Amino acid sequence: MVSDWEIAVLCILGVSLALVARTRVNQFAEKRVIQFRDPLVPKDFWKVSRQRDATSPPLLVWLSRGITPDFNPYMYMMDVLQYFQTQGWATCICTPTFLQDAPSSVPIFQYYQKTFVELAVQRADWLIAEHGTMETAITTAERARKRLLLIVHEEESGSELALVKTYPNVHVQILYTTKALQERFKEYPGFVMTPPFILANFKTHTSKLFTTLSPDASEEDRDVFLEMCAADGEGKFLCMERPDLPPIRAPPRNLTIWKRTDRRSLWTETGILVVPSDREEWGRTALEAAAAGIPTIAHPTESMKETMGDAALYVERSNVRGYVKQIQELRTNVPLYETRSRLARAAANGRSPYYDWERLKLMFETSSA
Repeated sequence: MVSDWEIAVLCILGVSLALVARTRVNQFAEKRVIQFRDPLVPKDFWKVSRQRDATSPPLLVWLSRGITPDFNPYMYMMDVLQYFQTQGWATCICTPTFLQDAPSSVPIFQYYQKTFVELAVQRADWLIAEHGTMETAITTAERARKRLLLIVHEEESGSELALVKTYPNVHVQILYTTKALQERFKEYPGFVMTPPFILANFKTHTSKLFTTLSPDASEEDRDVFLEMCAADGEGKFLCMERPDLPPIRAPPRNLTIWKRTDRRSLWTETGILVVPSDREEWGRTALEAAAAGIPTIAHPTESMKETMGDAALYVERSNVRGYVKQIQELRTNVPLYETRSRLARAAANGRSPYYDWERLKLMFETSSA
C-alpha cells in the first residue's frame, strides 16, 4: 500500500522533473498528448483507486485544455486554485501541454505523465473542467467515480454538455458564468457564479495609442476588425498575433501586429477595446480593459451586456461604419473618452473577487462530507 507521504514525494518529484525537462517536453508535446476526448484513467479505475486519507487536505484537480499566455481561462483558473489553497485545499492541474509557468504552489501534470495524473484523479475530491476538456472530464469522472464541476463560459460548450445525459451516473454540477449562458442551455440545469476578477492584476497606465481587437477574437472577428482598419485611415490599430489563427496577409499600414505573448501587457498600449464577437461568452476581456480605464465597443450579446452593462458601447457586428464612428468619437472627443473611461473603471471596481467562490467552496465541502 502506498502511503500519503510516498505519494507526496512522488508528486514533488514529478513537478521537479517536469520543470527540468520543460523545454524538451513542449517540443514533443503534440506527439505525446492524449486527445481531449480520451479518459485519463483506465476502465473501472474506481475499483483499484484508494481514497484520500482523512488527515490529508481536500484536493481540487483542474483538467485544462492547455496553459498558454493568451489562454483566457488560465488566469481565472489560477485565481480560483490559489484561493482554494488559502482555504486549506490542495490543488493541481492536469493538461495536455503548458507553455507558461504556473505559480510554484500549483503543480502541473501533463497527460503523458500517467502515474501522476492517475494519482491526482485518485485522490481528488472534485474534478473541474471547462470547454475543450469536458468529454475527457466526464469519462474520467465516470471511471473514477468522482464528483465533477463543468464551467460553461462560452456557447461552444453545447456539444460537450450533451454528454452529461450519456453518463447519468456521474455526479455533475454545471456552473454558468452568465445568466445568458444558463438560459441558452436551460435543458442542462446548473447555477450561475461570476468567476473571480482580481482588479489589481489589470490596473495599469495606458498610452491610449491603439484601438485594439480583443485577444480572444475569432478569425471572423478579425476580418471585421480589418474592415475597420481600412475604413479609418487616420486611426492606429493593434491586433495580437495568435498561434491558433492564420497570419494576416498584407496587413493594413495602420495595423500593428502585437507579437508579445503576455496579454496583460496589451493594455499598456490600448486606448479602445473592440469586441465584435457575436458569441455568448463571459466578458472577462472587457473587464480586464476596464480595470485600466479602457472603454469597450462590443457587439451586444446578452452575456456582454450582463457583464458590462452601460459601461460598454454597443454596435452590431455587421455595422463596420458604426464601429468606426464610435472609435473616431472616442479618439477625438476627450471629455467623452474620460466619461467612458470612468464608467469602465467603475464596472471593474464593482466586481467582487471571491464572493461567489466562497459559495462554491461551501458547496464542495457540503457535497464531500
